[in-house]
Amino acid sequence: MADAHLEAFHFAAFALRSSSLQVAGREVAHEALAYSGCGAAQGPLVHAGTGEPADYDRREVRGRIVLVERNVTFHRSSQYREAIARGALALVYVS
Repeated sequence: MADAHLEAFHFAAFALRSSSLQVAGREVAHEALAYSGCGAAQGPLVHAGTGEPADYDRREVRGRIVLVERNVTFHRSSQYREAIARGALALVYVS
């Protein structure tokens, strides 16, 4: 252990600077998920249940913001990928 020492290293870390969510022009209380990316989206909101593929039947989500509920068997990363693959602008996750 005589040659033990500290070395600096770089890593990606999430640091929330600001976050806002408005629905119909009103601020809505929310929390941003760590590592959720940044950007802005504006458009109609569509509810897609728990975000599984079958939840999108008869729902048009292309160009819209998709709202999904927590699903213990379909992780939010899968919910996000499903929404984006179907052309959604953004995903709002409700837990």
